[in-house]
Amino acid sequence: MSLTGPIIVRPDFTRAIDLPGAGPCPRPVDIDRAVTGFEHLVALRVYSFAQGVTIDGEAEDDEVFIVAMRGETSITISRDGIAGAAVHLRQGKGSRAAYMPPHAAYRLTAVTDCDIAYARAQPTGTAFAAACDFAAQEGALDIAGHATGMDLALFAIHAGNDSGLDRHGAGAERIMHLRADGAITVTLGGETLQDWGSAAIGKDDRPTMTVQAGSGEILLVTAAMGRVPVSRGPIETA
Repeated sequence: MSLTGPIIVRPDFTRAIDLPGAGPCPRPVDIDRAVTGFEHLVALRVYSFAQGVTIDGEAEDDEVFIVAMRGETSITISRDGIAGAAVHLRQGKGSRAAYMPPHAAYRLTAVTDCDIAYARAQPTGTAFAAACDFAAQEGALDIAGHATGMDLALFAIHAGNDSGLDRHGAGAERIMHLRADGAITVTLGGETLQDWGSAAIGKDDRPTMTVQAGSGEILLVTAAMGRVPVSRGPIETA
């Protein structure tokens, strides 16, 4: 689907999803194909989990990145019935994100109150990398070429920044999510975004993002299929 300008998605803090064994859990961000009409990116969802909550889930047919947007969580990923070592994902130093190939399962436990993002994409191949975690480099993530269906970036923004959202290549479906510890105002394609705001950006759109005030982080998911890649160095993983 080719959008005419970004679709701005506001958070809904009243939305809660009843998860097995955990009860109702807030899901303020819920962006799927019913919203975007995308072919390759399946969804970006952000949950808020209370300390001590444990979630059991599956990648199903998708490739999945799980990202700690706030707080800390422990996650164990299983593939073909074999569980890997538990990994802690946290905002700040250390591991920040984890990758799951299709049909992997996971158990996630909130070590603190936390906000956890789930990015899902349709695979573009049949050979997949192993499940693994990714450490932030100076607070940022730049994961390109690990998943077959999508790339992921997490980077800081500050007042006065003007930036496009093509860091993993042009001509692709993208979903972005904005977070800040304080007040922040960002304009994107003539629309205003604030903390917890998100946008779906079509493959033919080239909106400029301008940070009017404040500072924060952008989580950016880019579909790998159909994009024009950019030249880049190796991606370090933990």
